[in-house]
Amino acid sequence: MPENREEALSESVNVFTYGSLMYAPVWSQIVSGRYASVDGIVSGYRRFAVLGEDYPGVVQAGADAAVSGRVYLGVNAADLRRLDEFEGEYYFRDVCVMSTPQGEVEVQLYVIKPEYSRVLSAENWNQKAFEQAGLQRFLERYSGFSRV
Repeated sequence: MPENREEALSESVNVFTYGSLMYAPVWSQIVSGRYASVDGIVSGYRRFAVLGEDYPGVVQAGADAAVSGRVYLGVNAADLRRLDEFEGEYYFRDVCVMSTPQGEVEVQLYVIKPEYSRVLSAENWNQKAFEQAGLQRFLERYSGFSRV
């Protein structure tokens, strides 16, 4: 077990995704590795739509808040660097615990930095709308970002 937060953020980790990266066509454009995944819930965060975009962002919230998503297990350092690049300067990786039907798993998730919270709508992200139209738009828009 890592002794400090910096060590926890540098080794192979479980990555919790709650938006576009939950979908295999997006995830597979970014990472090179093949990872097992499982659905679960992270408490203490809320998911909002990003203004003018199809994807969401999360912020820390009270203990009664929760976000559902998918965790990819054992993501290697090279793919983690690609994910950091993909997420960009508006996000930081936070360490938390995710609940799954099989138990709890330590994960990292991308959280909107407080100084960029202005990019978030007051509206919750609409996952169904993303699946119906947003996913295709997202893939077309971000097709230039590949794992090359």
